Amino acid sequence: MHITPVDLRWGVTEEETQQALEICLGEIDNCRPFFIGLLGRRYGWCPDEYVAPDEPRYDWLRHFPSGYSITHLEMYARSRLRLCTVFLPRTV
Repeated sequence: MHITPVDLRWGVTEEETQQALEICLGEIDNCRPFFIGLLGRRYGWCPDEYVAPDEPRYDWLRHFPSGYSITHLEMYARSRLRLCTVFLPRTV
């Protein structure tokens, strides 16, 4: 087994802010077949609108209610894949 850490807090530059959701959801999708999400103490950034490419894999996002953080959307997107997924809250 090979483990590759992916830190979704970083990696989106200021110039890529419009594509932040696409980049983060893409990283979540690339983590197969296992995913362990370590959650911090903050809810994350809530974009004014969800901007994603016009691709079938993002169809669910077009009907998702606004006001949710990218972190929330990452968790929801991963749960939709029905793969081995665990989210662990940070308690310390």
